[in-house]
Amino acid sequence: KWREKLPFEGDVTGAVVALVIVLSAGLALFSQVEGLEPSKALYLSFVTATTVGYGDFSPKTAEGKVGTVLYAMLSLSAVGYFCSFIGDTIRDLATALAKGVRGSPKKLAAKQE
Repeated sequence: KWREKLPFEGDVTGAVVALVIVLSAGLALFSQVEGLEPSKALYLSFVTATTVGYGDFSPKTAEGKVGTVLYAMLSLSAVGYFCSFIGDTIRDLATALAKGVRGSPKKLAAKQE
């Protein structure tokens, strides 16, 4: 029932869980394979997943390099899903504000009919 009160559609839980799983996988990869401390491994996973790539950390081992390529390809979908959810939420909220209607897009559509 609490989801009916949210002014947007979509599954915020799924978007956040996908992002947490990807960052956790990167944390495990970079801390185990590259021997980085957890804070640096998490930082490297975030920088890699978001394709920022500052270059201050990079994999040194062959396994780490292959793992980074695979991680980057897989993490893009989770980050894209999360960013898409945020974008859709902003669009839905802006539409609701522009129409002067509080509530979900479903309520907006019903009010327009």
